[in-house]
Amino acid sequence: GPGTVTVITDPPSLAVYMNDMLVPKTTPVAFDIHAGIYELRIEQRGVVLFKKTVFVRAGRTVDFNFRLRQRREIDIDDPWQ
Repeated sequence: GPGTVTVITDPPSLAVYMNDMLVPKTTPVAFDIHAGIYELRIEQRGVVLFKKTVFVRAGRTVDFNFRLRQRREIDIDDPWQ
């Protein structure tokens, strides 16, 4: 039987993939899926923000609530050249 996966993110409207298959709606989203082991991936504009192995059990709900922070990029160019 199916289990339920809920994914809530801050910021919202991120793409969710289960085993490389796009979930039709962006976050926040809840969906039923067959019991099993999956790779959950959250992306924003093609950039992977989060990846995790998820164990879905029949009749159970797996909840994910993420607050994603922007990473600072370090400029490694040498200003003295």
